[in-house]
Amino acid sequence: MKKILIILMILLIFAGCDKVGESDSEKAAKLVENKEFFQGYQLYLEIGEKEKAADCLISWQLEMIEKEQVDDNFKSIEAINNEVISRFFENVKNYVQEKGVLSQEQGQFVLDLIENLEYEKEKYYLHQHLINNIKAMLDGSNILWHQKEYEILSYEDYYAVERKYETLIHLDSRLKRKDLKMGAFFDSDKNGIYVGVYQTEEGGKYDKYYINFKPLEDYYKIDYGKMSDGYWFYYLQNNSICRINIDGVVEEIFKYNQQYTTSDYDRFAYFLVDNVVFYTTTIENDEYVIYRIYLPEKRIEKFETGISNDNYNFHFYCPDNNYEILYDATNPEFNEAIDDLRKDMDRTFRLLEEMSGEVLDQDIKNLYLKEMEEKKFNHFENHELVKLVEREYNCFLEIRYTYNFKTQKLKQQYIKDYGCTLCDSNHS
Repeated sequence: MKKILIILMILLIFAGCDKVGESDSEKAAKLVENKEFFQGYQLYLEIGEKEKAADCLISWQLEMIEKEQVDDNFKSIEAINNEVISRFFENVKNYVQEKGVLSQEQGQFVLDLIENLEYEKEKYYLHQHLINNIKAMLDGSNILWHQKEYEILSYEDYYAVERKYETLIHLDSRLKRKDLKMGAFFDSDKNGIYVGVYQTEEGGKYDKYYINFKPLEDYYKIDYGKMSDGYWFYYLQNNSICRINIDGVVEEIFKYNQQYTTSDYDRFAYFLVDNVVFYTTTIENDEYVIYRIYLPEKRIEKFETGISNDNYNFHFYCPDNNYEILYDATNPEFNEAIDDLRKDMDRTFRLLEEMSGEVLDQDIKNLYLKEMEEKKFNHFENHELVKLVEREYNCFLEIRYTYNFKTQKLKQQYIKDYGCTLCDSNHS
């Protein structure tokens, strides 16, 4: 009997030892299971199980996100490792993107959640874009925002009368509207869009922001991300021109008829005027084509320029009014004159020397030969050749074309004096 009691005592001691050896880990797991995350997190750290502590922290975060409330114990919590930081911010992004537009309470919740996590913030500066957007929203921007979609007319009413477009200068390819006071931008980390309202006379200062965390993938910015009327923001995606409004609604307004590369998009022009008309250029059958889109009705009109896509000086400008489009191109007679000059380069070099009053060395001659072969001329980098053709052939480098949709007439003028003067004749 005594032996049996001794054996039972030994078994109980061993059983107790096993229980003691597992109790901390089991206890931590039960705490997490019971959603006592703070206690479970602390216990895992005490017993050195950092991986389980990391999983506990993320489970804790997801529980707070579900409730949209930060736990009172979630203060100065150590992030443990880089993986936790990545998972933590991925969960935050998923939350704000699902919500799209956050209320003040939701924004403050996210900010508190982030700010109570201890990590080396200077090493994770990209997350600062998200934090800055939320802080801008908490300044009251979304509450103060009153911009609505503009009043629209039918296509017939809009084009019933000529409407002047206010532009600062023709020869600048980028649209510069005196009355443009709004811009929209995606932040560099693709956490969402924010729309800034600004006064141009104050040097582009942004007064407030409308924050929308709508996610977009593989988009391409137009005009450095500033193509906006303050309600819609325009961008390129999946070979289409799209727009997204401040509430995250996405619309496709135009689809190109073939696949283009990023370098092609860089060559095209894009203009938004009067908030209702969008102009873009494209290349079809190796020639430049211009499209005019009346946005309220998605009505698309096409104009074929007949200008080859290898025309170096093709340039589409913001129109003067709702009837016209205007663009420049290299004068075909100018290229014919260049071909004629190439037939006798000794004579051409002699004429260039007479005009400049200097003897050309071989390097300069080779440069002229290359320029004449490539036919990529402009008024500034190729000044001597341009002036030579004007003097010897009475021929200007560029033509300004103006097409009127109403009259369906095409007018052409010749550009001289470094592109600053227009004349009706090709001869000086």
